[in-house]
Amino acid sequence: MKRALIARELGDGYGHYPALAFVAERLRERDWVTALATPNPADAGSGIEHGLWEIYPAPVVRERQRLAPAVLYSDLLIRAGYDDLSTLTEMVDGWIALLRATKTRLVFAEHAPAAVLAAHIQGVPALTMGTGFVCPPAQHRLTVLREVSPESHEEASRRAHRLLSTVRALLVNAGAEPLAQIGDLFTNESLLFTFPELDPYLSARGAASYLGIPGPTRTRHRASATPQWPTDGIGRLFGYFRADWPGLAVFADSLAESGHACLLHVPGISSQLQDRIASARVAVTREPLELSAELATCDVIACHGGHGLTATALLAGCPVVIAPTHLEQRLTAERVVNMGAGLAVHMEQGRDAYASALDAILNNGSYTERACAFAESHTVTKVEAVDARLDPVLRSAG
Repeated sequence: MKRALIARELGDGYGHYPALAFVAERLRERDWVTALATPNPADAGSGIEHGLWEIYPAPVVRERQRLAPAVLYSDLLIRAGYDDLSTLTEMVDGWIALLRATKTRLVFAEHAPAAVLAAHIQGVPALTMGTGFVCPPAQHRLTVLREVSPESHEEASRRAHRLLSTVRALLVNAGAEPLAQIGDLFTNESLLFTFPELDPYLSARGAASYLGIPGPTRTRHRASATPQWPTDGIGRLFGYFRADWPGLAVFADSLAESGHACLLHVPGISSQLQDRIASARVAVTREPLELSAELATCDVIACHGGHGLTATALLAGCPVVIAPTHLEQRLTAERVVNMGAGLAVHMEQGRDAYASALDAILNNGSYTERACAFAESHTVTKVEAVDARLDPVLRSAG
């Protein structure tokens, strides 16, 4: 029996899972059995019902180091404890045990560098997969992710070298081949589930094969509820936010004042905050929603800039207002703003920034025009292109 492991370590939310489910479906059609190891197994539960995968908890460390904003890609790994030899060894040993228990022949790593290290030690082939942010070109693992002072960049470089020293020490202890650079943690063979316009490494990547995103897309890949829109409003706005985002109530007020019917998906929102936000024009739901036929009816999508929903909105010809909460979302927001298909707002800009961004998009048709131009240029996942990259690897590993 041929067995593959899809490994996840970094990142949260369930926007990652449609691409993982898509790969699992392609594997199942080729008689491979897939295991999924993820930090949040509950978010992947429907895959069991559909026979896509066996689910295991990923051997990750949940306590993250509190650091200043990431300057280099290596800082993202340091936040998760990869620069501590005992922590990294614990994670890698956990992945090795899982590889052995599942008799894995091939690893698909979605932002899972410790799993890639484990595969390297075990001699199991591994492919990286995901968005452009989680699959940067190997030679650009130390690319600056934000503008900082020379002193801050120098300190980030020192942190990166300490990380590399930790990784080398782990490999020496395991009797495995050492690495020359942080980029060697990852394979150059990637399944890029994104579009060039949304790739923060576009200029550095060269001749890449962009595979689009799986579709139809939902706010969750499992069975979802039918959206219940407010009946009052001159148009439609959809929003997807974190319940713990400090700007949620203020942004919701701006949405209500827009005059549109607003539907907000806020997983885990408290009843008190839900009652505070809801109104005749604003409906709030905790449950995942089936959105495949809904986004094209919206005038604006408001979200944190998660790659899946942002790309899906653009494929529907819908402009986006993005309030990013972390680095990947900020870089996605920059790409959307650069193409003229949306605007980014930040809490430090004040409460008026949300209303101003919504007003600008609703009263300037150029944003919708740019989103529609994106939609006309792209489709959802290019199945043939995925198979062309997948099949040779499966034949070699099988």
